[in-house]
Amino acid sequence: MTEQTFQAYLDVMGEELRHRSHDKKVCVFYHIAELAAMDSKRRQALAGVLAEHEAKIRRTTTAFAYAARSGFARGVLTALFWLAPPPYPYRITGSPQEGFGFLIEKAGLAMSAAEAVSRYERLLDEYQRTLGRTGT
Repeated sequence: MTEQTFQAYLDVMGEELRHRSHDKKVCVFYHIAELAAMDSKRRQALAGVLAEHEAKIRRTTTAFAYAARSGFARGVLTALFWLAPPPYPYRITGSPQEGFGFLIEKAGLAMSAAEAVSRYERLLDEYQRTLGRTGT
């Protein structure tokens, strides 16, 4: 991930958090398809955005799911959350289907994890096309 791409990610995250209604409840899904380097500069920048909006995140997050194929990535987050658990339910999984299944259960939605993954993959494909890339 380039510096420009990472900054765009932080900008979008910060913008969503700034504009999120204080009474809106959300589920958060992170899918890490490939492990990318996260140097201390990037970790500090991400921590800064999260710290700036900590109260709103705490108040508005119903549940959090993190899906990564990498056992190392899952292990790092598991250790982090063991030391400093988030104030909302969370699940660390190896697949988007497991992650969406958890979020659907916590949000009380009437849809299947397979349907959620299908929608997610369509949106991801559409986004990739806008970037001039192909595949998920």
